[in-house]
Amino acid sequence: MRLGGIEVVSPSFDRGNGSAGNYPEGGDSDALSGPATKGEEKVVSDTSEVAEPAVPDRSHVPPGVLQDLRQQVADFADFAHRGRVNLPDLAALGSGGGVTAQVVRTIADEAIRAQLVPALGADEQALCDVLMLALVAPGDPVELTEKQYESFRLSRGQLMLDVSAAEVGPGRPVTRLVAPPVQLRPEQAAADGESPPPAAAVIVGAGAIAERPFLSLESVLSHARRAVFRQVSPARQAQTAGLGMRAARALEIVVLLEKSLGGGLWIDIDPATSLPAAALAITLPAPPARIRFTHLPLPSPDEARMLLAG
Repeated sequence: MRLGGIEVVSPSFDRGNGSAGNYPEGGDSDALSGPATKGEEKVVSDTSEVAEPAVPDRSHVPPGVLQDLRQQVADFADFAHRGRVNLPDLAALGSGGGVTAQVVRTIADEAIRAQLVPALGADEQALCDVLMLALVAPGDPVELTEKQYESFRLSRGQLMLDVSAAEVGPGRPVTRLVAPPVQLRPEQAAADGESPPPAAAVIVGAGAIAERPFLSLESVLSHARRAVFRQVSPARQAQTAGLGMRAARALEIVVLLEKSLGGGLWIDIDPATSLPAAALAITLPAPPARIRFTHLPLPSPDEARMLLAG
């Protein structure tokens, strides 16, 4: 069985029951009794049988082993995310991938639902496995395709997305919050001083966000933050507005899925600065080409702060 392109083998051994052995003319060999005499009948007892070579059964992996492997890969992917956003605390590891794994599952679900690549089929778990493995070690910018170089550009210190070919419709884009903060009642919000847990957002479709042919990275993040704020403080009450703002700043991952971009964009956000720490181009090609995540060049933190201040 394969886990995201890696064959996982659970050995299962069969014992040979025949007495013909592995030598020509049906002779047997025993390290203690020496080679068998050819051409002579030999009575072989059950205790002297020579077992056939062990053959691994590649058709079955115990469910517990497979689940452990998936959790380990998810932890590696989450470890890579936390490294990109400068989170040295590894206490969250060992939980099966945390918010990173939840984002990957949402991507798989939405990619199949929106038929971003019809040839991918409808096996959500298989797609999750491939995405998770690809996310463990994203490629370098030199691995970007020619189309991605044209779709993602640095302009005046900002990463811009060419969404001129995106489908434009009257509806809003689908925005799914991953691990969203719980909506509190006003009295609860006033008594709760703790910071909200990390959250993420997966946006499907850039056409309804973009008002121009090019979409800035900050526009994508602003849309995601507004969605989180509305989730926590739908009525914009004074008691919940503060928590809504903190929840919006707690966004760690924002994903934009867009067919015209060949897959989309993954954004890692530094929780200390609320600025993008890394951006990965998502490639969702038709088989047999492989699914990939590839680093995109970003402006330096100083340039990003100057843009925000301006």
